[in-house]
Amino acid sequence: MHQIHRVNRFYDFKIDKRRLQDVLRTKIGNNPVNENINDAAKNLTDAITETCAEVLPKRVKKNSLRPPWWNTDVTTSKTNLNREKRRLLREATAEAKIAFNAARNAHVSNIRRAKFSLWKKFAEERISGNQTWGKLTKWLIRGRQEPKVPTVLVRQDGTYTDNLDDTIELMVKELIPHSEHDTLPVAQPSELRPATIELDELRLVVWRQKNRAPGADGISAKS
Repeated sequence: MHQIHRVNRFYDFKIDKRRLQDVLRTKIGNNPVNENINDAAKNLTDAITETCAEVLPKRVKKNSLRPPWWNTDVTTSKTNLNREKRRLLREATAEAKIAFNAARNAHVSNIRRAKFSLWKKFAEERISGNQTWGKLTKWLIRGRQEPKVPTVLVRQDGTYTDNLDDTIELMVKELIPHSEHDTLPVAQPSELRPATIELDELRLVVWRQKNRAPGADGISAKS
């Protein structure tokens, strides 16, 4: 019987290659010289694994939150569905296809039943708090509310603004007064020079960035 080892997963980006090489070189150098091929392969594998565990950050599995309608029946049908899916990928026969379809239909039925049961319980039972139904139900009951921001203002001559753009223009003129005789600022050349950035400093900044969605340039931190 073969022993099953737990596979450690590491991040394969933002690697300190210099430190990785130094640690791996040290661990390989500590291995005995005269050894057979099996021991050499095992020692090399252990050295690489220990080096990765020491240098590379490990991937942490995120705990996914299950929806509020999830129950034991859905868990059981999900387990059966995964089992039949693996069987279908392994055998690819007509019977496996029929069993997979039956498990899938049962799982979908359990999900619908669980959602309906939770919604019925939510609708029938009284729940404490003022935000039970949320903004959607308030909008359905009260209808569309008029904006609280004034859309019509009175000018100094007694006339009213015609639309929202006219109101915004009047507010800007009244709050930020200006004159045609105001002197415009003249752009002065800057005496600042680009700072010299070392490679290690730039690498440290890149490592601290999170691999989030790309910006307008389409480039993420991983790229």
